[in-house]
Amino acid sequence: MGKEQKGFVIYGDTQEVVNRLTDEEAGQLLKGMLAYFNNGKEPKFKGVLEFVFIPIRQQMDRDSDKYEAKCERMRENANKRWKNANESKSMQTYANDANTNTKTNTDTKTGRDTDTKPHESGDSPPEEKLYFFADID
Repeated sequence: MGKEQKGFVIYGDTQEVVNRLTDEEAGQLLKGMLAYFNNGKEPKFKGVLEFVFIPIRQQMDRDSDKYEAKCERMRENANKRWKNANESKSMQTYANDANTNTKTNTDTKTGRDTDTKPHESGDSPPEEKLYFFADID
């Protein structure tokens, strides 16, 4: 428990139980919870702490399982996004390959290709070309 997980939750309703413990017992309980979280070994409690720790340990285990499941879901979703992004890039490459011949005749009066000839004085300037880019998901 706790390899990726950096912390654990102590729920507010635990206070009711902890308030009935002595300060020494409460300190031992907290140290036992930290030890269990960090190394997974159940502490060796005696007396009432042995019974107090059982539901706390069970909740810590449930929370850890939920955290691991959430991490796995997020990992899978991230992998799907990367896969989709890579597929979109390869699709864009094919689209770019299909558009290799973009030379157009923009001067319909003279039949002259304004992309290849410089602008001559007195002529109207060539039309400005607009390029639009869109992300494909």
